[in-house]
Amino acid sequence: MVCTRKTKTLVSTCVILSGMTNIICLLYVGWVTNYIASVYVRGQEPAPDKKLEEDKGDTLKIIERLDHLENVIKQHIQEAPAKPEEAEAEPFTDSSLFAHWGQELSPEGRRVALKQFQYYGYNAYLSDRLPLDRPLPDLRPSGCRNLSFPDSLPEVSIVFIFVNEALSVLLRSIHSAIERTPPHLLKEIILVDDNSSNEELKEKLTEYVDKVNSQKPGFIKVVRHSKQEGLIRSRVSGWRAATAPVVALFDAHVEFNVGWAEPVLTRIKENRKRIISPSFDNIKYDNFEIEEYPLAAQGFDWELWCRYLNPPKAWWKLENSTAPIRSPALIGCFIVDRQYFQEIGLLDEGMEVYGGENVELGIRVWQCGGSVEVLPCSRIAHIERAHKPYTEDLTAHVRRNALRVAEVWMDEFKSHVYMAWNIPQEDSGIDIGDITARKALRKQLQCKTFRWYLVSVYPEMRMYSDIIAYGVLQNSLKTDLCLDQGPDTENVPIMYICHGMTPQNVYYTSSQQIHVGILSPTVDDDDNRCLVDVNSRPRLIECSYAKAKRMKLHWQFSQVTARARAQWQPCWKTRSVASGAREGMEERGRRETGSSEAVAPGCFSGICRSPTMCCGSRVLTIDPCDIGFEGVYYCCCFTIMILLLYLIFRYKETEAQRGESPVQSLTARGGAGI
Repeated sequence: MVCTRKTKTLVSTCVILSGMTNIICLLYVGWVTNYIASVYVRGQEPAPDKKLEEDKGDTLKIIERLDHLENVIKQHIQEAPAKPEEAEAEPFTDSSLFAHWGQELSPEGRRVALKQFQYYGYNAYLSDRLPLDRPLPDLRPSGCRNLSFPDSLPEVSIVFIFVNEALSVLLRSIHSAIERTPPHLLKEIILVDDNSSNEELKEKLTEYVDKVNSQKPGFIKVVRHSKQEGLIRSRVSGWRAATAPVVALFDAHVEFNVGWAEPVLTRIKENRKRIISPSFDNIKYDNFEIEEYPLAAQGFDWELWCRYLNPPKAWWKLENSTAPIRSPALIGCFIVDRQYFQEIGLLDEGMEVYGGENVELGIRVWQCGGSVEVLPCSRIAHIERAHKPYTEDLTAHVRRNALRVAEVWMDEFKSHVYMAWNIPQEDSGIDIGDITARKALRKQLQCKTFRWYLVSVYPEMRMYSDIIAYGVLQNSLKTDLCLDQGPDTENVPIMYICHGMTPQNVYYTSSQQIHVGILSPTVDDDDNRCLVDVNSRPRLIECSYAKAKRMKLHWQFSQVTARARAQWQPCWKTRSVASGAREGMEERGRRETGSSEAVAPGCFSGICRSPTMCCGSRVLTIDPCDIGFEGVYYCCCFTIMILLLYLIFRYKETEAQRGESPVQSLTARGGAGI
């Protein structure tokens, strides 16, 4: 059925009138039944005769018995001792902190533990009760124990960066570094306090430092910032305070494993232009157990969030689990030759707080003549916080930092970063600061192109040069609704409140495909999901599978009227093109989250990578009349049924009121409790 404007008007009018009629009927029936009941009951009031006096006497006796019973119950409640377990329900049982730990704690213990967890992002309550020198399982590959290293290796300065860290976690990091690094290789430990407000990190930490330095003067240095600078600039502060030939920059919530230092210092001694990352294991934030992580390289996605990668094929062919793993980027903690770090440009101090600096360093080192490695024989356990407490809007900082990296180092592929964040490349509205000095550094170091980096260093990274427009599919009838990929476990797109985050990202390709959700970063990840017409219903299916099965995944745009949101933003409508078959079939979408709400026409709020490409706000034509007259018919039937049930209920209630006097009603209710 073709849904014309007249049809839409009739449907809307029918629904509105039906609703108004239902309300009027309910009000009328309610008034009539209440009036009849009140009149009838008043007509049944007994005359003031002897029988009435007898009934009043019975009523008073019943009330006295009820009062006595109530007093007995109150006295019993006051005298009965309360059980501690039942006095208050155990609080916070829904917190992830107590999923695998803390069942034996008292309610007060749980309250304290949860408060510390919310502050630190990990179980500081448990950490305070663990020894500083607790043993760690040796998780190195077995061949590492048989390796030999040169006698003459460079010394290392270990730098710990922290802000409001739990004191016990910080001290355990320091203690494990001292205990598991050969004394002749560890020159000093530098603590960079990024303006912590925690008093423990002032007095008690100073006492600990003084105690260690009394035995080995100047061994621990403390650098305190007068204002919070963020992790990136704090690491540079630590580097400036270091004096050893090699600097290791770490978070202050790690534990070093045995034999971590020798493999690292050996590789740097062989080639000072190598930046080394250890292999990381996980300290679980809730119970502090050590979780072994598989060996991995370190990379990133197009938003420049760091991520673990499978080691490259060349490493697997070696069949040697102790061999260094070539890595496109760094996760965060790393070890570097102190002078080379300065030559290569340190970290980008124009970045803010946290995020992207490790990716930028890896890209820069590779493009400018160095290399990055992960060493399987150097293992360090690191706490992955449940949340990061030192900033409320971490994503905003990472996004800004990512755009700095894109503008300086990624050439024509910077468009991928803008696409991944779903923001326009022109006039993004994000101030990334002055990048003149970073561009000058690239020119000075005579660095290679980012295309070379993708081909030679990070071939696993997916390229998206075929994307010609991106944005969101916005509902044109209710503009606060957008197309959303829905639950990850399902393949049914839904209409959802527009929030601008990754699940609502939409990408339109030159091959007429619409990708919804995150851009798959590497070829090893699951494929992107495309919007597909399956029996006139929208579905999200892996693009490669849909293409192989010749499904209807091609969407053709045709221009309609222009929108005034920007100078170069015309509107479009899209239609499904059957794979080699018919064209022009309109997409009919429904939300399938327990209801059958039809998906109304949507607007493709696209963002161009170039103003000359004529893209922007596009209208996705979706049939809004799926409810049709059948829906109105069923709606009316349902309304009539509700009215009948209401009338029956009111009739029963009226009959009940007719059959009993006020005194009889009181007697019946009171007698049941005696």
